[in-house]
Amino acid sequence: MSHIRFRTRRLPRVVSRFSCMWLSVAMVRWHVDLCIDGYVYSYGNYDERDLKLGGWIAEGVLIKAPREEYMLFCKNHYQKALHIYTIDVTDEQMDKIHAYLAKILEPTTLWQPTSEAVYYNPTFDRFEEMYVYFMAQQMDTVFYKFNRSKFMTYNGWTRNCVSFADHVAKVLHERELRAKNMVFPAQYHKRLQKLLKKNSPLITNYEVY
Repeated sequence: MSHIRFRTRRLPRVVSRFSCMWLSVAMVRWHVDLCIDGYVYSYGNYDERDLKLGGWIAEGVLIKAPREEYMLFCKNHYQKALHIYTIDVTDEQMDKIHAYLAKILEPTTLWQPTSEAVYYNPTFDRFEEMYVYFMAQQMDTVFYKFNRSKFMTYNGWTRNCVSFADHVAKVLHERELRAKNMVFPAQYHKRLQKLLKKNSPLITNYEVY
C-alpha cells in the first residue's frame, strides 16, 4: 500500500508536507491512500455487499481514518506493507488541497457500514471478512458515500484509488506527481520510485512500514 502524507510545518520557504502511502499485499494487490493533517483518505470499493464483477465495479466509498491507527490496523490485522512517501508542498498548495477536499466531500452523505463481520463472496463462492466492519471496530473512522460525483461509482479500470489521488494531487500543479493515464497503483508506485532515484526535491522522505 502506498501512502502520500501531507503535513504542515514552518520552514524558511513556508513548506507543508503531503504524504502518499501504498499498501501491498504479498506484492500482488496494491492500493494508494492520501494522508492530510494526520488523517488517511482512502477511496475504494469498501461496501462488500455491493460488489460487481468481482469487485471491479461498486459504489464508491471514501474513508477518513486517523493515520497511526490506520497504519497499525493494516500492518497487524492484514499483514500489509506500507510504502510511505512524503512530499513537500507550500502552504498555498496545502490550502488548495483543503479546498479541493471540501469540494469532493460536499456531495456526500455519511455511510454506516453493516454490523456483520463476514459476507458471502459469490465470485469465489466463500465467506470473507468485512473489511470496514473490523476497521470501524478498531478506530474512529468516518465513511462517506457520494450522492453525485465522478466518484459515485467505483470502477477498477477507470475510477479507482489512483484516479482519486490524482484528482487531489493535480491542484499542486506538479506534472511529475500526476498519475494521468495510469490505471493501477503499481504504476504510480514506479513513478514515485523513479523520482526517488532522480533525487527529486518533491519527495523528501520514503519509508517502508
